[in-house]
Amino acid sequence: MIGETVSHYRIVRRLGGGGMGVVYLAEDLSLDGREVAIKVLRPDVVAEREHRTRFLREAKAVAALQHPHLCEIHEIGERQDGSLFLVMAYYRGGTLRDRMRAGPLSPDQAFPIALAAARGLAHAHAQGIFHRDIKPENLVFTEDGYLKIVDFGLARLAGSTHFTTSGGLIGTAAYMSPEQARSHETDARTDVWSLGVALHEMLAGERPFQGDSVGALLYAIERSTPAPLPETVGAGRSLVERCLRKRGDERFADAAELTHELETLIRTQGWDSSRHSPASIPAAEHPGGASPPADTSPIPGGRRGRWIGAGVALAVLVALLWWRAPHDDSPGFVTDVRAAVLPITDRTDSQWSSLAAGLTTVLTEALEDCARQVTSMWVAPLRHVEYADPAGPAEAQEALGVNRVVSGNLQTFGDGLRLSLAGFFPGGRERPRVTTIDFSPEDPSKLRAEIPAFLAQTIPAAGQASIPEILPAGAAAAAYLRGVGSLPADPAGAVRELRLATEQAPDFTPARGRLGLAWLRLFDATGDSAALVHSLETLRSLRDEGSAGPTHLEWLGDAYERLGAPDSAVASYRAALALDPGRSYAAREIARALRKSSRFDEGTAVLRTVIAREPDYFANHRDLAAHFYRSGLPDSAAPEFERSLALAPRDNFSLNALGAIHYAAGHWAEARSFFERSFRLVPSYDACSNVGAMYYYEGDFENSARYYEIALAYADSTNPNTWGNLAKSLHWIPGQHAACDSLLRRAIRLVKARTAEDPSDVEGLVNLVDFQAMLGDSTAALALLPEVSRRAGDDGNRRYRLGCAWEMLGERENALQELFRALRLGVPLWVLEGTPELADLRTDARFADFVGGSEDAGH
Repeated sequence: MIGETVSHYRIVRRLGGGGMGVVYLAEDLSLDGREVAIKVLRPDVVAEREHRTRFLREAKAVAALQHPHLCEIHEIGERQDGSLFLVMAYYRGGTLRDRMRAGPLSPDQAFPIALAAARGLAHAHAQGIFHRDIKPENLVFTEDGYLKIVDFGLARLAGSTHFTTSGGLIGTAAYMSPEQARSHETDARTDVWSLGVALHEMLAGERPFQGDSVGALLYAIERSTPAPLPETVGAGRSLVERCLRKRGDERFADAAELTHELETLIRTQGWDSSRHSPASIPAAEHPGGASPPADTSPIPGGRRGRWIGAGVALAVLVALLWWRAPHDDSPGFVTDVRAAVLPITDRTDSQWSSLAAGLTTVLTEALEDCARQVTSMWVAPLRHVEYADPAGPAEAQEALGVNRVVSGNLQTFGDGLRLSLAGFFPGGRERPRVTTIDFSPEDPSKLRAEIPAFLAQTIPAAGQASIPEILPAGAAAAAYLRGVGSLPADPAGAVRELRLATEQAPDFTPARGRLGLAWLRLFDATGDSAALVHSLETLRSLRDEGSAGPTHLEWLGDAYERLGAPDSAVASYRAALALDPGRSYAAREIARALRKSSRFDEGTAVLRTVIAREPDYFANHRDLAAHFYRSGLPDSAAPEFERSLALAPRDNFSLNALGAIHYAAGHWAEARSFFERSFRLVPSYDACSNVGAMYYYEGDFENSARYYEIALAYADSTNPNTWGNLAKSLHWIPGQHAACDSLLRRAIRLVKARTAEDPSDVEGLVNLVDFQAMLGDSTAALALLPEVSRRAGDDGNRRYRLGCAWEMLGERENALQELFRALRLGVPLWVLEGTPELADLRTDARFADFVGGSEDAGH
C-alpha cells in the first residue's frame, strides 16, 4: 500500500490496525498535500455482503455527524479491487494512551478530558449513534490539545441489528460494558461505561477490572467490583463509580447527562475545562453584523441575532485575533497585581445561595478598596467577571488579563456553614493558598476579620492597604449578605433585607449604599416611581454627608439617568471618577453623555484618564475603542480592540466588534478565518453560523452548508433561521434542490407559527417572504411583499432582504428600489456584491450607475 494512490490520496505510511482494517497516513493530492487518515477494510470483512452494507451505512451515519469533538470524515469510497475505505482527518497530538504512559493523571487533568469526550458522545447519542469502542487509543488530540473521538467503525444506528465480526465480540474487551460482554443489546449507556473505564484508568494508572485472559477479564467486568480509586480523586469519585454500575439503568442515561455532571464538578472544583475542549463560555450575541456594538458594556448574552447578507443569518460577529495567553512577563502588563474574584460556588443545595452571592460581592469590594490605595494594582469589576464567566483561574487569566484569582465555595458544616477560599496565581509557580472559615449563618461576624486576613496573606498588596469593615457586626451581617446576594433576582427581597441591615447597623455605610441600589433595581423591575424616589434620597444623603464612595456615586448617577436628569448624572459620575481615577464605568457613562452632545474629543479625554490610571486593564481600551466605533471611526477603534484582546484574548465584546469591522470592510476570507478560530475556541450556533455565512459570501456553498449543518448541533430547532440558513446554501449546490425545498418549507411553517402568535413581528414577515421567494412560491410572496415593505421602516437589513426577494421573483424595478434604499441606510456594498441571488442584477446598468454615483459622492 505504501506509495499507492487511493482516489486522490497518496499513502505515506501505516498508522495502525484494528479488527476491521488498517489505517494509513496519506496526502490529499487535490489540496496541496493535506494529511489525512485512510481506513481500509480487511478483505475478509468486505467479502461478506452484510458487513459491506453495515460499513457503508455506519460510515455514512457517522460522516453526517459534525461536532468539535468528533473526527471529521471527508470521503467514503471503494477501491478498484472492491475494498472499501473512508478518509478521515488526521490529528498530530497523539492519543490518550500516549499521555497515560507517563503515569496517572491528576483530577484536574483527567476530568476535563472526560468532559470533552462526553460532549462529543452526547452529540452522537442525540442522533441515535453509539461508538461502542471507546478506549484511550480512540481518544486523540489535535496539535492545539483539543480532544477528538476517532474510529466510529463500530458505531451503529439505534434499532439496527446487533452485529458480530467472525463470531467474535465487538469492541476491546477491557472497556466493554457488562451487557456488551454478554452480547446483549447495547445503547448509549455502553459508551458511558467505556468512558468511565478510561477515566478510572487515567486517575488510577490501571483499569478497574483485570484478568489474565479475555474470559477472566469479561468475568471480572460482569461480577467484580472496580479497583479503588486514589484518595486524590476526591469529589469526582462518585461520578466515576456511577459510570461503572453493572446495571445500565443505574448509570448515567446517556452522555448528555454525564456531560452535565462533569461540567458541574469541574466548575465547582475551579478546574480549567478549556485545555482539551473549546471554551465553554457562551458567545456574546450582537444584534446584527453591520451594526456597531450596543451602547452598553459588556453586551448581555441571549439576544437573537438579525438576518444579514444573502438572507443568511450572520449571527454573532465574533472575530478572534489569535493571541497567546497573557503572562506576567508580557511587555503589555505593567501593573504588579491584577486581581479577580470568581463567584463563590454554593454547595448548600441553594439554601444559602444569597449568602454565597453576597460573599462574592464583599470579597470583590474589599479588594477594590485595596486597589484604590495601592498604585500598581487593579481589580476586575464583578460585572466583567460575570460576563466572562471563566471556568477557573487559567480561563480567568485569558478572559480578564489577571494574575491573581480568588475563588471559593460555601457548604454546610455541622450546624453551620463553611467558607473555603483559595488564592490562585495563574501563569506563575506559586501554589494556591487556601483557608476555611466556619461560621454561623445567623451571625457571620467571624468573617469580618478572617476574610481581610486571608486577602492580605494571599495578595501582599492588600496587606499594604487599610481595608474598611467589610461586614457589620452581629445579625446585621447576615441580613446584609442576604440582601446583597438576592439583589439581582429579587430586588424586593433585597430591599427588605437591606432595610433590616441598616436598622440594625445604621452606621454601616455599605448597607445604606446597597439599599439605594436595591431601590433603583426595584424601580427598574416594577416602574414604581416611589422606589426611584427612595433610591435618590438614600444615595443623595450619603453624598451630602460625605460618606459616599465612588461606587455609590455611580449608582446615584444611574438614578439621575432614570429620573431624566443627565446633567446631574454626569456630575455624579465625575465625582466618582475624582475619588477613583480608575472607575471605568463612570468614565464610559460620561463619554456616552458627551458623545450625545457631539463633544467627542472631551469624551475621548475622559476615557484616556482611566487608561492612564490602569494602562493594562483590557476593558479600558475596549471602552475607548467602542467610543471610536460608535462615533463612526472604525479605523481608530480597531487598534484599541486589538489591544484589548492582547491583554484578554477571551474578551467576547472585542471579538464581536472586530468581527463587525472586518464584516463592514467586506473581507470575507479574513473574517472567515477569524470565525473558524472562534468556533474552535467557543463552539456555539452563532460562531459556527458565522463561518457558514462567510463561505456563503465567498461562493463556497458546499462548505457553507457543511458549517450550517454543524451549527444544527447547537441550534434551537424551533428557530426558522436555523433551517433557512442551511436551505439557502443548499439552493446553490447541484442536486440539492429537493433538500433545500424541504428545509424551506419547514422554515416557513415555523415562521407562520411565530407570526400567528405575534402579528407585529416584522422580522418574521421578512423571513417569510424571503423563504417563499427562494422556494418559488411567487403567489404567496407577492401577496405579502407590499405590506411587509410598508412596515419594514428604515432598517437597512430588512430592505436588503426584501430587495433579494423581489429579484428572485423577477421584479427587477422593485428589487433595485429596495436595494438602493438599503445602501443608503448603511448596508455595505460588499454585501450586495457577495450575494448570489443578485448576480444578474449586478450586471444591470442602473445598478452600476447607482453604485458609481454613490462612490463618486463619497469622494
